[in-house]
Amino acid sequence: MIKNQVAHILETIPKTRNNDKSLILNLWYRYYPQNFTTIEGQYYIKAESVHDMPSPESIRRTRQAFQEAGQYQSDEQIAKHRKDKEDMIKKAIVTDSDTAIKQIESYAQASLIKTEDTKKPTNTRDFMQY
Repeated sequence: MIKNQVAHILETIPKTRNNDKSLILNLWYRYYPQNFTTIEGQYYIKAESVHDMPSPESIRRTRQAFQEAGQYQSDEQIAKHRKDKEDMIKKAIVTDSDTAIKQIESYAQASLIKTEDTKKPTNTRDFMQY
């Protein structure tokens, strides 16, 4: 079931191929709308329903499996970024752990800064484009 849901979102909203947060939110909103509530025009996920939806990690892994199989490819820049991250982590595993931890923390901080610049949805139309 999750495989079909992820495939549908990746096919119909191509920008979700580049952004796992967007993929997760769009999948949850499309297939589990009963788990959302709106307060003053803002969408919120009902805390008690979190366990009724596929986990973000399952959704991410499903997207990754599709892309590794050559389907629903992300933009070249995003694919390179993900590959560089994967290579860095693999290298870190087999090298000095203190240096590896510093490299991963530095990378995570850089990714966090980029993420904070992303436009957040404010209404239904914006949400579906997120």
